[in-house]
Amino acid sequence: MRIHGFALSDIGRVRQENQDSSGLFPEHNLFVVADGMGGHKGGKQASETAVATIQQSLPPPGPTAEFDAALARFVDAVGRANQRILERAASDAALERMGTTLVALLLDGQSGGAVVHVGDSRAYRLRGGELELLTSDHTIVNDLLRDHEISEAEAKAHPYRHVLTRALGAGGDATADVRRITVEAEDVYVLCSDGISGMLAAEEICAILVTHAADPQAVCRQLIEAANRAGGKDNATVIAVRCAPD
Repeated sequence: MRIHGFALSDIGRVRQENQDSSGLFPEHNLFVVADGMGGHKGGKQASETAVATIQQSLPPPGPTAEFDAALARFVDAVGRANQRILERAASDAALERMGTTLVALLLDGQSGGAVVHVGDSRAYRLRGGELELLTSDHTIVNDLLRDHEISEAEAKAHPYRHVLTRALGAGGDATADVRRITVEAEDVYVLCSDGISGMLAAEEICAILVTHAADPQAVCRQLIEAANRAGGKDNATVIAVRCAPD
């Protein structure tokens, strides 16, 4: 299976700084998006620290590691990223409470993989013309929805809809969810910050993926353009990954 990935990020139409970061590591079949938070440039430093820590954890080029070992090493790197963000925040009062979300796709290059995430950055999969959300937002509102305490309509207007229950840094719960997935030829995966998922309905995301499934670059450009047309209220970062048959 041939794996093609592309990443794109945009500041949006409202924010003064882009606090998102991303990493493409095709030699490891690894793709990462991080959405930082915190004033005084703390959010950008947090997301950059997360991606840099993960990059530093990757082994040098060589024989492909057994997937379970590669996944365990990656999850450990996410934990180290959390610790490094906390250490940087503790060393500078201006960075207090900085943090970041993280969503990552790790593939074995054959028929398996995993999605790892903390926070509300999302992973989607397009398969057979249907879009599936592969992550569950770590937010107060999503917890309320899951417990049937509020409706979908109430969730969209809830004052705490952007409040996270998990993040790297920020001093709270940083536990990563790990979801094993099967991978098929012609799958398209999208990792994105909430500057995409918060501006576009699932139906809009699906339509763009169906139209541009063969071109990850076009998927990224079209998603960001659509998010900006919808208001561009946040930074928008997206990675699109296509699994092509050999």
